[in-house]
Amino acid sequence: MNELILRTGPYRTTFVGTELVRESTKEEWEGYGGILKRVDEAKQWAIGDWLVDGKRHYGDGLYQEAERVLEYHYQNLAQFKRIAELFEIKCRHLNVSYAHHYEVASLKEIEINAERMAWGKNHDMNKAQEFLNKAEKEKLSIRELRQVVQQYIVDKENEFRLANEPKKYHVIYADPPWPVGSIIVDKWESPIEDKYPTMSIENIKTLPIANLAAEQCSLFLWTTHTFLPDALDVMKIWGFKYFCLITWDKGNGWTQNGFHKKTELLLYGYKGKINIEQYGDAIPTLISETKEQHSKKPDKIRKLIEVKTIGNRLELFARETYEGWDSWGNEI
Repeated sequence: MNELILRTGPYRTTFVGTELVRESTKEEWEGYGGILKRVDEAKQWAIGDWLVDGKRHYGDGLYQEAERVLEYHYQNLAQFKRIAELFEIKCRHLNVSYAHHYEVASLKEIEINAERMAWGKNHDMNKAQEFLNKAEKEKLSIRELRQVVQQYIVDKENEFRLANEPKKYHVIYADPPWPVGSIIVDKWESPIEDKYPTMSIENIKTLPIANLAAEQCSLFLWTTHTFLPDALDVMKIWGFKYFCLITWDKGNGWTQNGFHKKTELLLYGYKGKINIEQYGDAIPTLISETKEQHSKKPDKIRKLIEVKTIGNRLELFARETYEGWDSWGNEI
């Protein structure tokens, strides 16, 4: 059966596609595209409402049955149902997308008691509506709304910190003074011995980084080939999960046991979830830039981190101070 589904102007859409009943204008083409987009948005809401109702019939077997009927993945179905449950029909905004609603679905109410201020468990519908109204009025893109929401969360966490505890960081950039001078392999000694004070592996591991990291935090950790296994251990002990690494080709280096070591490694790990901005240019995993003074890392790295992250930033073992960063190091 091929019943009429939608007809507007020169377009007639059925189950099998869209046909042109007359020549369209540019304005009609753009207008119909907007209608089709809203049809897709309505489908996401409709599936979510359908799943909410289906819970009565299938209980814990709801998603298995829904996957069979719709051929959608479980994760998509669970998202549709969760968003539909959070936003009753009367709370949904016609002039902003389903994806905009998704961006504000994670907002939690703030609980304040005699002892502390913190995020609660319940969804903050009032704040969600405030942001949706803002998105509608200012015509915010999904990315722009996400940034507004993330900044709100960061600001609130700063308020929590002031009320409850020391400052927490959402980005930590660290270049530990690995004990390079202590490594002797087949009578090879580090060519940079005595150029700066180093720390033992155990002392690096016991730094109180876990106390400085916010619940959602990114760690960028410099290391060398020699200390790569130790750096992975350090990352784990500090409370982060390894994700990937960036290789810095610095143009020169030294030879050890037949290997020319002219690269250094920047490990990326995360706590909570990866909070790297998904839009725009990605962070490359290979950077070629000639080394300047001893041990100094490319400024390009710090700038990339600034563009791709939001929140409080801390640089450990820093040599200089930078705007937008808190810095700690023996040369500051």
